[in-house]
Amino acid sequence: FEAEHPGVNVVLNFAGTSTLRTQIEQGAPADVFASANQSHMDRAVQTGLIEGLPRVFATNRLVVIAPADSTLVDFLADLAKPGVLLILAAPEVPVGAYARTAINRMSTSGQFGDNFETKSLANLVSNEPNVRALIGKIALGEADAAIAYATDVTPDIAASVRTIAIPDEFNVVATYPIAAVSDSPNPEAAVAFLDFVTGTVGRGIMSKHGFRPVP
Repeated sequence: FEAEHPGVNVVLNFAGTSTLRTQIEQGAPADVFASANQSHMDRAVQTGLIEGLPRVFATNRLVVIAPADSTLVDFLADLAKPGVLLILAAPEVPVGAYARTAINRMSTSGQFGDNFETKSLANLVSNEPNVRALIGKIALGEADAAIAYATDVTPDIAASVRTIAIPDEFNVVATYPIAAVSDSPNPEAAVAFLDFVTGTVGRGIMSKHGFRPVP
């Protein structure tokens, strides 16, 4: 984007979506807001923080991750085993909400034994502020399992973790919307950035890094 727009410097600020929305609500300067779920974007729209209509720029899926050198969790049903140390993102963080929905779907199916949801959440030892914290703890072997986005298993940590697929019937499609902030100091650049991210080149970049296409 910077190559196509000389003189524009893109400054990125990454954090859990709830944290980013709160920062904007409290007056932090921003031109564009990208959310990891629709509900936080909807709240931003309702409070007048967003200019124009949000656009979905990518989708994602969930996976269970475990330390590479551990065999305590090999199957989804193992999340409910006594003694398993499970970590999730906090419920207000999109991936944390998605994870709990997936666990509920698995439990409702009856395929993972009685009270799967109750037993799995009884193993929960930590609610992390963002998915990066989840990945770090699993890579270091500080917990036995976590639920993260498929795209979080990046090349730099792939050798440190194992992934366990979550079938589509239990999985959650994470939808990522992006929009211009209403009091953006650079409104024209903000719209140009949105066009780039949601255009052919932007989608190609997202696909390269494992994100799924927009329906």
